[in-house]
Amino acid sequence: MPPYNRRESVNPPMPMNWNHDRPPSSPYKAYLENSCSPMTGLVFALPFVILYHIGVWMIRESGEPPWANGADILLAKWLYALGIGGPMISLLFLIIVLLIAQQISGRPWRWRSGTLGLMLLESVVFALPPFLLGNLVGRALMAAGAGSAKSLFVNLILSLGAGVYEEFLFRMLLMGLFFLVLQRLFPRSSGLVYFVAVLSQAVLFSLFHYLPGSNEVFVFPVFAFRTLAGIYFAYIYQERGFGIAAGSHALYDVIAVMLNAFR
Repeated sequence: MPPYNRRESVNPPMPMNWNHDRPPSSPYKAYLENSCSPMTGLVFALPFVILYHIGVWMIRESGEPPWANGADILLAKWLYALGIGGPMISLLFLIIVLLIAQQISGRPWRWRSGTLGLMLLESVVFALPPFLLGNLVGRALMAAGAGSAKSLFVNLILSLGAGVYEEFLFRMLLMGLFFLVLQRLFPRSSGLVYFVAVLSQAVLFSLFHYLPGSNEVFVFPVFAFRTLAGIYFAYIYQERGFGIAAGSHALYDVIAVMLNAFR
């Protein structure tokens, strides 16, 4: 579902209020509009998610216990319950949804290679604030799979999957669904809709890490940190689109895993 613009209360538009009849007024605005495009976000996120799936396959072939990102597994289970299955079904579903979002957005079906480099730079910058946020809540670490049972390689692979699949599940699908439902219930309360939708997905994002099988013990500072991180990544998603949100999340997890491994 397209990112919601909190300044509007009817039919959530894409970021930057895209108007395909009016060309961008500057190269900077052209970059902002192109980088927010679902098509560009898909192209940008594909290397992360492909490396993740290659890594999952390598882990399985190495004889180690099989690992996969929880959001990837959850999406696959939901699709299987609907009678849809197959290898890497989560990835196929992600591609289809982003292509549909691109069509709905009315944006041109193109992306620029120079845009991808700037998006990577933006993702690195946006990956840094959560470390300061972590210090504010007692140095809680949201690193993907920071448990001692996983090797560094496994943790890095899971970090790439978390960045893409968790942003897709919680920010694009769940938050978009919350906005659509709440808008119909409270059509004249855009501020309330925005607050409830963003907070709800952030709380669910944090609780998601304590699902059965995660082997995590509930610690409130960590729960609070992940909730605040869910709000932070929701803001990036709405203002800068899926690609930069996924890249920022993945790079944060990768950096956190590396720091945790060598501290």
